[in-house]
Amino acid sequence: MSFFYVFCFLFVYSVKIQNIMKRKILLATVLFASLSVFAQKFENRASFWAKPGNTENTKQIFGKATTDNQSNQSLTTSIGAGSSNFYVVFKSEDQVEKDLMDFTFTCYQHTLTTHNINYTDVQKVEEKRRTGAIVKYGFDFPNANGDKNYVTIVDQPNDLTNVYEVIYVNDAFTELDHQQIQTYLSVNYGISLINSGNYFDVNGKQIWNNNLNPQYNNAITGLGRSDYFKLNKTETVNSVDKRLEIRTTDFNDNEYLFIGSNNENNAFEQSNGYEILQSSWLVQTNTKSNLTTIKVNLGNALKSTGTYELLINPQATEFVNNEHVLKVQGKVDGTYLVFENVLFDADGNGFDTFSIGYTTTAKESIKPEVVSANTSRVNAYPNPANINETVSVSYNFGKATNLNIHVFTVDGKLISKKEINNIDHYVFDTKFNATGVYLIVSTYNGEVSTNKIVVK
Repeated sequence: MSFFYVFCFLFVYSVKIQNIMKRKILLATVLFASLSVFAQKFENRASFWAKPGNTENTKQIFGKATTDNQSNQSLTTSIGAGSSNFYVVFKSEDQVEKDLMDFTFTCYQHTLTTHNINYTDVQKVEEKRRTGAIVKYGFDFPNANGDKNYVTIVDQPNDLTNVYEVIYVNDAFTELDHQQIQTYLSVNYGISLINSGNYFDVNGKQIWNNNLNPQYNNAITGLGRSDYFKLNKTETVNSVDKRLEIRTTDFNDNEYLFIGSNNENNAFEQSNGYEILQSSWLVQTNTKSNLTTIKVNLGNALKSTGTYELLINPQATEFVNNEHVLKVQGKVDGTYLVFENVLFDADGNGFDTFSIGYTTTAKESIKPEVVSANTSRVNAYPNPANINETVSVSYNFGKATNLNIHVFTVDGKLISKKEINNIDHYVFDTKFNATGVYLIVSTYNGEVSTNKIVVK
């Protein structure tokens, strides 16, 4: 059974079951192929946690009172009385109703299926369950005891309903607890949460401001790292709006980058001899040190000649092509536009908006601009350089300019950065203590340039 990479929806189904005089529930889980369970900090709270493994038909089991029966791929764990909270990630392409969880109690039985998830928009549930969903299921047994209460999570190997991740916590949850788990699952599986205000990190800080510009609260897709959940997501694609693929370098703990869409189409509009894509995106991030690669699938709207540029507005919460826009040239790869070495939030205000521009007047698209040593505006020398030899980058602008400089390894790790304001010329000196290729990314006057330095 293959691992389905992207999911798109959060379904909420909460059930309150009371007055059942039992204290214990057995969790008997008929697991799907390819399960592994990890834990570091969240494991101290989770009673059971399972997710896909690296190889097919393998699993590892985590749970305080869990026994692993490899012969029938079932898991049983005792959970105490009180509040119980489940999260199940699944995808179903079955036309017939399929069980997800069968709850059996001493005096009560309930089955949660792929078709009876309780949500106000029935048509949306039916549509989204085929591309993936998260189910939240909660109940409370204040006086439960005995061994005849259990829940079975079902994933038969030959049907078209696949379960991918299971989380069980025998504890009362606050709303923030739910938001933090939902954020983790959203980032891990490319999910857009129904409630765009539910994105919170483990410190309780909201990391997607849904009020910054509500028109971008569509197809919200995140990258980031949480050591609490052992999450380090550096590439993703949203299952609703699959046009945009995002890849970046490693994050520090609790650093995130989110992108939301205005939900427009791939058509271009004329604007002063320049064509601008109707679709635009809002970036929100709490890190400004990551180089990002953006791939945009424009399908039949993509032209093989001319120049495409990623237009980044660092000041507007709704994209507009004005004097503040930074331009990164892209290249055509099949039906995709590829923009490499993109530095979002260079000014540190926490957001950017971007779209795509097209013109026939410039040369055919290539990789983002690399400024060479013979460029009059920016010169880097010597290049190639030796280890610990001073490399000087000289800037001559002809007018007062604000300059931001970021130095990266070729794989995107930030080495240093510097900001200089109100200068018309400047010389930036740096040294490298190891052989390799380095990138010096300079932002100034609405332009982004990259010096590639070879150290031998």
